[in-house]
This record gives sequence, structure tokens and C-alpha cells, in this order.
Amino acid sequence: MSQVPLVVAVLVAHDPGGWFEEALVSIAHSNYPNLEVAIVDNASTSSIESRIGRILPLARVIRLETDLGYSKACNEGAQVIEGGSHFVFCHDDVALAPDAITEMMEVAFAENAGIVTPKVMVWDSPRQILQLGLDLDKTGAVASRVDVGDLDQSQYDQVEEVFVAPGGCTLIRADLFKALGGFDEYMDLYYEDVDLSWRAHLLGARVVTAPSAKVRHLMVSTDLPVIPRRRRGGYEATGRTGVGHLRRLQASRRNQLRILLKDSDRRQRRGLISRFLLLSFIEMIFYMVTGRPRLSGAIYGAIKSNFANRKSIASLRKDLIAQSFTGGKYQVKFISGSAKISAYLASRRGMTKLNRSRARSGQIPLGFRYVAEGHTSSEVEHRAESKLLGRIATLVIWITGIGFFVATRSLISGHLPLLGSMAPFPSPGYLLSHYFTATYSTPLLGHQPAPTLWLLFGILELIFVGSSSIMMHFVILASPAIGAIGVYRLVATRRGREAGKISAALYLAMPIFHQAMLLSSFESVLSFAVVPWTIHLLIRARMMANGSRRQSRRAHIAAGLVLGLAGAVSPALWIVIIISAVAVAIPLSLSGQSEVAKGGLKTVGIASIFSVLVNLPWALALAWPGHPVAALFGVRPPVNLDFYNLLRMGDSVSSGSLLPVVLWIVAIVTPFISRSVRARESAVLLFEASFLLVLGAASSGGLLGITPVSIDLLNIVLAVVLVDIAGIAVRAVAKDLSGFSLGWRQPVIMFLSLALLISMAVELPAIVSGRLGLPNQGYESALSFMSPAPQHAGVLWMGSPADLPVGAWRVANGLSISVTPAGSVDQTEVQLPPRLEAVQSVVTDLKAAVSGQVVNLGSQLAALGIGYVVIPQQIGAGEYFLGSDLDLIMERQLDLKQLLVDPSLIAFQVVQPVNSKPTVSPAPIASLLTFLGIVGQLLAVLLVILALVRKRSFLLDADGEALLRNIRRELALPIKGSESKDESKEPEDGASEPIGVSEGLLPPDSPVFADELGSRIGRHSEAKNQESRK
Repeated sequence: MSQVPLVVAVLVAHDPGGWFEEALVSIAHSNYPNLEVAIVDNASTSSIESRIGRILPLARVIRLETDLGYSKACNEGAQVIEGGSHFVFCHDDVALAPDAITEMMEVAFAENAGIVTPKVMVWDSPRQILQLGLDLDKTGAVASRVDVGDLDQSQYDQVEEVFVAPGGCTLIRADLFKALGGFDEYMDLYYEDVDLSWRAHLLGARVVTAPSAKVRHLMVSTDLPVIPRRRRGGYEATGRTGVGHLRRLQASRRNQLRILLKDSDRRQRRGLISRFLLLSFIEMIFYMVTGRPRLSGAIYGAIKSNFANRKSIASLRKDLIAQSFTGGKYQVKFISGSAKISAYLASRRGMTKLNRSRARSGQIPLGFRYVAEGHTSSEVEHRAESKLLGRIATLVIWITGIGFFVATRSLISGHLPLLGSMAPFPSPGYLLSHYFTATYSTPLLGHQPAPTLWLLFGILELIFVGSSSIMMHFVILASPAIGAIGVYRLVATRRGREAGKISAALYLAMPIFHQAMLLSSFESVLSFAVVPWTIHLLIRARMMANGSRRQSRRAHIAAGLVLGLAGAVSPALWIVIIISAVAVAIPLSLSGQSEVAKGGLKTVGIASIFSVLVNLPWALALAWPGHPVAALFGVRPPVNLDFYNLLRMGDSVSSGSLLPVVLWIVAIVTPFISRSVRARESAVLLFEASFLLVLGAASSGGLLGITPVSIDLLNIVLAVVLVDIAGIAVRAVAKDLSGFSLGWRQPVIMFLSLALLISMAVELPAIVSGRLGLPNQGYESALSFMSPAPQHAGVLWMGSPADLPVGAWRVANGLSISVTPAGSVDQTEVQLPPRLEAVQSVVTDLKAAVSGQVVNLGSQLAALGIGYVVIPQQIGAGEYFLGSDLDLIMERQLDLKQLLVDPSLIAFQVVQPVNSKPTVSPAPIASLLTFLGIVGQLLAVLLVILALVRKRSFLLDADGEALLRNIRRELALPIKGSESKDESKEPEDGASEPIGVSEGLLPPDSPVFADELGSRIGRHSEAKNQESRK
């Protein structure tokens, strides 16, 4: 009987973890009778020969001193053992079935195949399929041919020809490998298997699958978590961990384009490269917009690298064409669509399927089993949530989402009335141009600082092709979804997915969005979306303060940006969020967690500073002396609610609902049904909720002034805190309740669950109209009488602040005024301008007229350039001021003439000729604010770029000491804690000890430090100049 062909197994290892022994044992147990093994140690940090010797004592071990990459290591290993007919190239995280090599060899001879790929199974779930060959799309991206995570039920057992053999385990004929010149050694990571398979096709070889040959692949580089070798934590990773996204992306795109340039047919090459470049450009824009410029730069670097090597690639292509049996005219049958998008969605779906199956069986999720030594094991303590609880959570969020869609169905294509602050936006050109010039002109008031919100909505309008109406519809309809997703992220990251779903549903069922629509408050609609994300990112920044510096910087900057967005939406909202975050420090300090409280205050401080920077110069104008409080908190008077209506989250237009009351009971009960950390967290959040309730009671009762913080904004923040506590309660029911003996807790939880369902059900009648109480018509049709208004004529609006479609100043309880240009009203009049000196005379004259004094109000208004007086009648849910008395007061003015207009308005025209007021030039102080604002914004942009790009911050870190420390490092000044290891050595004779070494770090305000810093800077600059001259 003739001897079977020799097969050489080449296994490449680099810092293998605990899986390595299992991979070696699988090779040792192979039933193929003529097998030799060559193991390439690709520059592992610690020797692996002893681990190999215990299992495969006859294996040939090749040690590489530098990491040459997988391709180069395979080529080196293939030269060690001669005489083999086939090679089997394996990663060190692949375990072969005993008959895997035998089955692949049988298929290779039966199908006359050059390359054979086995059926790759999940490492710790051998019944689930991971890979069985790969396909390629027209951008060179690979796509799986199977549904990842499917159970192996013989559905893929046909031997088929494929285009790509995945590189985890591949059998290839030795003569074919030699003819191909081995792997392309330029591809040190990813896509080397695609290149090898493509070139094999060009030489006429077949690539087939061997479904009967099974291997298990851990996929360390792709699926294991990325654990950096950190020194700050006092330990280093001792084994190989996952490859970071930046390196994966750069290597994949570089090799992907190299393959298209080198291997593709001339007739297909131009179209393939065009598609690749277009998709890469879209990816670069996406990463830039999402704040990840390093990833965008990685794609650019990959393209640039191939452009720099274009001559060598052309030479390789020429050699490949000469070898090809078709003369390089082999055309690939690519799959349709984008494999990048399909593979991303499929992999996410497949990995989720795998992890859920492990969770149900109590196994550790994929990617957490083999974690580098020295790291905490808290990551691997994931267990499945109750299946019943998961189904209930999914059902609740679906029912709530459908109900919310039904409640807003008429707003999708319906009309948005000009009412409250639902005014349309001007053109994107107007918004962006005035934002970047930092001022805009107003009637009567001259130039004012442009609000930061104009930048965001100017960009949004550009996205919606300049349509303000479509953009407003989108923002109003998307705000509930954005807010619910924010609540889900806030709760799910700390309490679990099921708790996050239930909390998101409760947030949508709260009455606050309905009240925002009843008030026609665009500010409250935006706040509904922004507040959950702001609180989530502040908590996330605090949790990551002790992590890596780069992650901490990114988390703090993200929190600062979203907090700045909250301030741009409403300065009062910014104040409420800051106050509530600071209030949390009180119970933490009282419970002995002072360090946690200090860390939270530091995080809030850093985020607050950054949020002010991104709102310059508008933020400086708001804080300028003499600025009215109404511009910060609005002009609505206290609503004077009783305690029960405060619990129901009522306001001036609605009595709230029963759901917040039930959530208050849940918040009170939660500390008693939970244990340890959850009990402490629920108690702290209960204190925060109680603090916000007291603040709301003070605002409602007028204790915070005649223009207090809006109760609607307080209710939004309070709602987020209450649903967060509800998330803790859900988690406590799943985890802690079983630890208590049968008693009062179980029936109370059942009662509260039923109460929550009933309180959500009683709100169903409110969704029937489909507009959430928003009227069908506003004041837009009634303003046509002002179309022939003279140039520069202004309009004085008077009435209840809830009825005015513009920002207003308070004159008396229920009476506010505002001045806008004649004609249409837009969002530029909703934001109250910071400087109000010129309007004081109008307020004075109006107060005199209301008090019954004889005032020629029309003449006074004409002198100020005001041509019309408009009193809106009640369309929405606002209040009247004195009913018709205000109309009678205006009718008594002989220099005002009443006009016959739409019944929704009472309008008067000024009899006297209107004084045409030219545009006022900006005051010097306004120019200064503009300059400071531009400088501040540039500084904020610079901080973002440095935090996202640099590995070591020069300006900002969690401790706020990076700038001083880097200056000292750059100029070789002494740094605290960085003394030399041989500091006990005596200085050499004649050498003077540097200033500050013996005393430690000199204080920055020390004159000695300043002199030394100045002299070192001078010497450093002189040395640099001398070096440049040389």
C-alpha cells in the first residue's frame, strides 16, 4: 500500500492565550497518518517552546525576533519542512476536529482542488456555524455565505466552489503555493486570504469547501475585547487581545485596495476602484461627522499608501498576468449590493444570536472567555435576564411606540400652526451667515449676538434642502424617539436591556411631551430629546474618569458638547441640569462616598466649562450685567399648583397624569426591594427627585421670583430621574427579590406593576385626535394685512406669553410684549435678545396706558419705528390678560386705528408716520463679544481635535494638569513623581543640582519657577535655532 501524501501543518502563534493548548492538542489528535507540524513563534513576548514541547514534542519551532505579520510568518514556516504535497495554514486560535485534515485531503483529490476550506464552527459552541467560504462584492469587501450562528443541520453539506477560502484554516497544494510565491508579505494583517484565493483563481486553481471537515475558530483578533497594555492601572496585558478598530480599519482598507489594483481584470478594475473610492469617501465623512477623525485618517492613509506604492503594484500585476492561464482576463463574479453593510448587519445579528444562546445556557458570551491575565473578571459575569421579563419589556416598548405613533399621526404630514414658539426658521443661508458673523439685526434693538442653535438648524435645513417646514416636522417627530433612545442608553448600560426598554416606554408615556405640544413650546420639545442624553453622557464621563486618558477626554468632551446643546436649547435647562447634578453630591457625601461626589463635581465642572465655550459669544451676552432674567427663564408667571398636581407633573395647561404618581411610589419603594449598590443608587436618585420636586414647588409658588424656572423643564429632568429609578426597580425584581423572604414586597410589586399598566392605559383617549392637542390653525393667515407695511416698520405684540408666537418681555402678570419686523414671524424672534435698553421706553409708556394715564402711545411707538400693535386672541392653551380690557385700553389711544382683520387677532395701526430707523451698527462691546466668541469657538474646536487625535492630551485630561506637565516634560523641568531611579546617587563633582529637584515640584506661582521656566524656554529656543541653522 502506497504511503499517503505528506501534509505540513504550519501554525503561526503570537502571544497566544489559554486557548493555545487546546489548538495544539487538536493537531496532536489528528488522525491523518502522514502529518508534520511547523510552528512559527511570531515574536511572542514570552517563550512558548515549553508549552509546545509538552503537547507536540516533535514539532519544528521557528522563532522570529520581530513581528513580521501572518503572511511573512506563513512563508517562513512553509520553508522549514520539505517534501510535503499540501500545506495546512492555521491560526493559533483554531482547533481542528480529528478527521479535519483527512476530510480536506479527500475533497482536494476528489475535486482536483488547489485550495480547500473547512466548515468553521464557533469555538465554544461547535454546533453553530461561523464560516464556510466567503464571497466578494464590487468594492473588494468579503461577505459570509452562511448565516452566522445557524445550527449545523446539514444544510450546507454540499461541496461547492467558492471565491475566497477564509484564512483561519486553509489547505493548499504545495506546488500551487510555490507558484503563487506564497502569501503577499505586504499584507501583514487581514485580506491575505482574499489575495491568495484570487491569485489561485488566476492560475486556474479551484477553491472548494469541505463541509465534512470541521474546525473551531475563536477569532481573537476580531471578537475578543481590545484591552490596551496600560501602565496607569498597575498591570499590563500578558496575552494577545483584540485588534483595535483603527488598526483593523487601516489594514483592511489598505489591503482591500491593493488587491483591487493588483489582481482585478483590466476591464473591471476601473469600476471596482471607483466604487471603492466612493464608499471610502462616504466612510470618511461618516467618521468625521461622528467625531472619529482618526478612523477617517486611517482610510485616507490606506489610499495614500497604495498610491505611493503604485509602481511596485503595477510590477506585481504584470508578473501575475504573465503567470495567469487566461492572460489576466479572469473576471470575478461579484455578489450584488454592499458586503460591508450586509456583513456588518449580519455579523451584529449573528454575534447577538451567539451571545444570547450562551446566555440561555449559562455560558460566558463570546469574546469574554479568554481575557488577558491581570484584568478584572467583572466583564465575564454576564448572565441571562429572565425570558419572561425580556418578553414583557419588548411587548411594553412596542405597544408604547405604536401608541405614540398613533398619537402623532396627524402631525406627520399635517400643518404646524404659528403658535407659541412653533414659528418657522428662516433660510439656512441667513442662519449660518449670521451665526458665523456672531450678530443679527433686530428692529428697535440693533445688533444682537446670534444664538448657537442657529448653527445646528442651519445645517439641518441644508440637509432638508432648505425646507423649514419639513425640518420642523422631522425635529418634532424625531424628538420623542431620540429622547426614548437616550433613556434606553442611560438605563440599559447600567441596569440591563430589559430595564432600559421599560424605562424608555415609561418616558414616552409621561405627559410632558403632550404638554409641550399643548403649549406649542418648541423649547420643551427639544428638551424632551436632549435631557436624557445629557444625563447619560455626564454619568458616562464620570464612570470613565479613571479609565484611559483618551477615553476619559472623549467622554468629557462628548458630555460638554451635549450639555452645550442643552444650554443652546434653553439656558434655564442648562441651569436645572447643573443644579440637579450638583445636588447628587449631597447624599453621596453624607453616605461616606465623598470621592465619588468629588469626581462627579469635577466632571460636571469640566463639562460646564466646555459647554460655555461652544456657546460663545451668545453665552457671554446672556451673562452680561443688565440682561433680563426673562431671557434665561422665560416670562411665564408662577402656575401656583398644589402638591398633588406637582406629583402628577401638571402645568398651566394640563393637570398631568396618574403615571408620575405611580412612579413616585415606585421610587420610594425601590430602596427597600433592592440590595447593595442598587439600594444605594436608588436612594441617591430618590434624593435628587425630591430636590427637583421641592424646586418645582418653589417655582410654582412664586418663591423663585415672578419669572421662575419653567415647571415644564423641571418636569422633564424629573421624569428622567424617575424612569431611571424604575429601571433599578426592574433590575431589583430580576436580581434581588428572590433573596428576600415572602412578605410585603411581593404583593407591593404586583400592585405597582398593575398600577403602572392602568396609569398608562388611561392615557389612551388622549391619542385619538392624532395631534396631541396642537390646534389646526395659528396666526399665520392673519398676518397678511401687514404685507404693505413701510420699510423698517416694526410690530408690537401684546398679550399672554403663552399666546405670543415670539419671545417676550414681562410687563405684568399675564401681559408680555415683543417687537418683530412687519410681515411673517420666524424663529429669529422667538429667542429673546440679550440687550433691551431701547425697549424700556415702550414698557414705561405701556404701563402708564394700562394704569389709565393719558399717553400718546401711537406717537411714542411711531418715533421708535413701530407701525402696528397686535393682540393675539386665545387659540392655544394660554391665558388672557384682563380679557377685553386690554383692547379697550388700546381703543382709547387716539393715535391708534383699529383694523378689521382675522378674528384670531386684534390689530391697531399707528396713525402717525413711522420713523424709518436705519440699521444700527454694532456697539463696541458687541464687537468685543464677537471677537471673544470666535476665539472661544476656535479654542473649543482645537480641544475637540486634540482630544480625538492625540494619544496624550496637551490641554485637557481628567485631572486638569496635562498642560503644565507637558510644558515641564518638553523643557526638561522637574516633574513630581518622575525622579530618576538612581536618585540616591550623589551628583558628579562640579555639577550643580537642578532647581527644584531637592524640594520636589516647585509651585507654578513661584518666582523661582517662573525665572527657571523663562531661562529654559530661552535655552530651548536657542538650541532649536542652532540645530536648524546646521
